[in-house]
Amino acid sequence: MLQLGVKPDKFCVATRIAACAHSGALRQGMWIHEYIRNRGLFREDLFVGTALVDMYAKCGCIKRSVEVFEGLFKRNEYSWVAMIGGIALHGLANQAICSLERMVMVKEDGVCPNGGMLLGVLTTCTHMGYEEEGTDLLEHMEGRYGVVPKHEHYSCTVNFLCRAGQLDKALELIRRMIMKPLASVWGALLSVCNIKGNVELAELVAKELLDLEPSSGVGVGKDVTYVQQSNIYVGARRCNDAR
Repeated sequence: MLQLGVKPDKFCVATRIAACAHSGALRQGMWIHEYIRNRGLFREDLFVGTALVDMYAKCGCIKRSVEVFEGLFKRNEYSWVAMIGGIALHGLANQAICSLERMVMVKEDGVCPNGGMLLGVLTTCTHMGYEEEGTDLLEHMEGRYGVVPKHEHYSCTVNFLCRAGQLDKALELIRRMIMKPLASVWGALLSVCNIKGNVELAELVAKELLDLEPSSGVGVGKDVTYVQQSNIYVGARRCNDAR
């Protein structure tokens, strides 16, 4: 296109930047950025700017991603999602939470966190072992950010509590869910009961799973529940109960 003397528009540029992001082609993405910057193209274009924020984050340059974000003339929901999502992708849970607080406290750009953005931060807390921060985020999601927690937010939090071995807290959270827990949530807890050999809790969780209607469960069938429960009994040397 450039060899033919055709000047690219913002959609063409943003599409190429997005392709670099998805393929991890940092060098090509930087070349495009340098090209448009040297020619003064799209300096105030939010579409191109957001694509650059996303590209640098996905290509491993989170510092450069944040720099581009801070240099945007204006921001919208998508640019905030790209920046906070990029920070979360790099495992910087505390920085991601601080960015959420900044968005809410300063009311920048008239944008508020959404459920997807908060789920990304929760997922980062899961992978980085920030149980306290993640639980606090879930507990204050509606009051602080105006987002009503959905099943995926609870499921993510239960998963990282289970990973941390905090089975009692995970059970307590499930009991306090504002909607009926799906089988995937109970299943996560049952799997950890199997690993930890917690027979009493496993029996309680298995009963909840087996009482669920088939239409309300995802990912965990009754046969799987019976097998997991049987394995727990075997591990606890209660072979008669495993039959």
